[in-house]
Amino acid sequence: MYRVFSKEKKLLIKMLHAVMQLAAFGFAVTGLVAVFSSHNEAGFANLYSIHSWVGIATVTMFAMQVRAPPH
Repeated sequence: MYRVFSKEKKLLIKMLHAVMQLAAFGFAVTGLVAVFSSHNEAGFANLYSIHSWVGIATVTMFAMQVRAPPH
C-alpha cells in the first residue's frame, strides 16, 4: 500500500491501509463463522485438525495487531 501510493498524502494511505485490513479481518471472521456453522449443521467436530488450529491462531494474531493511534 505504501509503495504503490507513495506519492499520495500519508493520511490517505493510512486510511486505505486500515480499510483493507478491516476488510481482510471481516472476510476471515466470515469464513470462520461459515465453517463453524457448516460443521455444526453436519454434525462434525470443530477444531479437530491442525489446519483449523492454525487458522484460529492466525485470525487471533491478526486481531491482536490492532492498537490505539499514538497521542
